[in-house]
Amino acid sequence: ALDKIEPAPKAAVPALIQALGREDEAVRWHAARTLGDLGPDAAEAVPALTKALDDSSVKVQAYAAYALGSIGKPAEPAVEKLIERAFDSDPLVRRASLRGIRLIGAAPEKTRPLFLKMLESGDPAAVLPTLQSIAEAGEVAIAPLREILKDDKLCYWACLVLAEMGEKAAPAVPELTDVLKHQDPDVRLQALITLGKIGSAAAPAVPAIVKLLESDEFEAVQFSAAFSLAAINQKDEAATKALVAAARSDKPMLKAVSLWTLAHQNPDNLEVVGYAAKTLAAGLTSEDAELRTAAARMLGDFASHPEIVGPALAAAMRDSDPRVVGHALDALAGLGPKILP
Repeated sequence: ALDKIEPAPKAAVPALIQALGREDEAVRWHAARTLGDLGPDAAEAVPALTKALDDSSVKVQAYAAYALGSIGKPAEPAVEKLIERAFDSDPLVRRASLRGIRLIGAAPEKTRPLFLKMLESGDPAAVLPTLQSIAEAGEVAIAPLREILKDDKLCYWACLVLAEMGEKAAPAVPELTDVLKHQDPDVRLQALITLGKIGSAAAPAVPAIVKLLESDEFEAVQFSAAFSLAAINQKDEAATKALVAAARSDKPMLKAVSLWTLAHQNPDNLEVVGYAAKTLAAGLTSEDAELRTAAARMLGDFASHPEIVGPALAAAMRDSDPRVVGHALDALAGLGPKILP
């Protein structure tokens, strides 16, 4: 009833704080929710709500986090506990905690070390659900993520989150371009994947991507650069030159991906498309399972040459690696009626 009274009954705050300690779970979470609806007027409840983040009930924890966020800046002492709850196994608690941190607006110098401490644990059970929750927050999360991209230790995780956002992450392209200079090849690779997920809006990053394609010492980074160029799909003279050179490489994966990218960017050039289809079809017989998997996945884009890719994909259905079989089936299905013969 208190929750429905307008204006909100600030005088009820002491009684609601007391209700947070009741044995009845429903009373506790209703009390937390009502305190949240009171917003800044419930500032004196911050210590009790912080304690409620450790409640035995997930619902109470989630509403306590919601309330702290609604209270805003006065709830800043709860930020450390909210960050801890942001890594909770329950999605309701994670989302409410991340919302709380965002609405409180704690200073980055306070939240960043805490996030770093949690992320450095490297436990996927904690990290991955949290990344998903941040991504679910939508565009409001992009500004703080752009700042995190500037942190050498945290930028990898920010790349993962932004990749989940896809095209919406376009404002972060300048910072992602800078991450392409990172000394860790895994970080460079993830930044390339993220730029590819952003798509055409990542066009300003093309020169930096081309540089990695041409000269990175790690082949995985090079062929990820080629994949990224295909996803961005911006015709660029320097990019085409680099892709042609990579297509002549003696590195099978780099050659395959570069040819696929050239075919993707030049669908009307039957000579390029045909040669790429033949090369990828031949890749299905490689001893390298990773190359066979990639080839099976990419051949789904060659509907104009069913006579080349059809028999190769049909044979790939007998591959010993289930990943190859799965991609071959997807590719055959995607090719449509042309594949029936």
